[in-house]
Amino acid sequence: RSALGSSRLHTTFDVESILMGKNKSQYLQGSRSGKHPRPSYLLAASRGMQGILITCQRTQEKRCFRETYDLLSDALDGLSSNPEEVPKNDVSPVTQCESISEALEREKRELKTDAKAAKLIQLDAGGVAGIVLIQIVDASIDAVDLVVAVFDRLNTSQHSLTRFVERIIPLQYIFRASTADLDEVAPQFITERFANIPGDASYSCKYEHRCNDTMKRMDTIHKVAACVIPVTRPVNLKNPDVVVAIQVVKNVAGVSVIPPGIYSNYHEFRFRAATDAMIKSQIEVTAPSCSDAI
Repeated sequence: RSALGSSRLHTTFDVESILMGKNKSQYLQGSRSGKHPRPSYLLAASRGMQGILITCQRTQEKRCFRETYDLLSDALDGLSSNPEEVPKNDVSPVTQCESISEALEREKRELKTDAKAAKLIQLDAGGVAGIVLIQIVDASIDAVDLVVAVFDRLNTSQHSLTRFVERIIPLQYIFRASTADLDEVAPQFITERFANIPGDASYSCKYEHRCNDTMKRMDTIHKVAACVIPVTRPVNLKNPDVVVAIQVVKNVAGVSVIPPGIYSNYHEFRFRAATDAMIKSQIEVTAPSCSDAI
């Protein structure tokens, strides 16, 4: 009895292991390991895609995606010069003679058709907190034009359109975040984009990275600047006409050549800053002047 009592006294229990079972690491993944869990169903980004990079507050990625998806979808409808008519479903509506199994099969076919017709697809952002990546499926739609259309809609609506979106950044060309891929992508892409821009227009390279140390800032800027034509094009770091925006998020990179009059006028694509500026201008217009008050 004494031996049994002593063994009971010295027995310890791991409460967390009992409550969580063998999947303890799954519960502690986001809290103790410092890693942001990422869904496994998202499509991986691949070279040549066009997309949109959205920033938001941590833990608000899902809400941010829903907000941005609606904004981009409305803007896409406005940019489509020849919108295709939605194909009518050949399947007849549910009748009294239709069985439950037939109705379920019909709904599955409709869902598959809607998925194929999707114009925007969420991409895997590598689990980086506060980042949402969206692919533009229609290659004829330019990413910069789409983002500009969203900002123009904000100015037209004269009221706030989102709660969680911080920035909406266009990515005209997506590629793997590596110097080797940059060497292959930059010469052709940068040269083609600058071909139609006046030679006296100044430019600047803006580089931003998150969770990536392989692409060094100055090396990336020098590689991109070496592809700008003509070689004599002036550089203006403070107030450039054209901006080459490079975004790196973990193992995904994107580059865009922003035409004159867009980057600074649209608050460097800071959607919240544009919203605040719009609200401030409304207050100044509606506020009574000093003479009226007297």
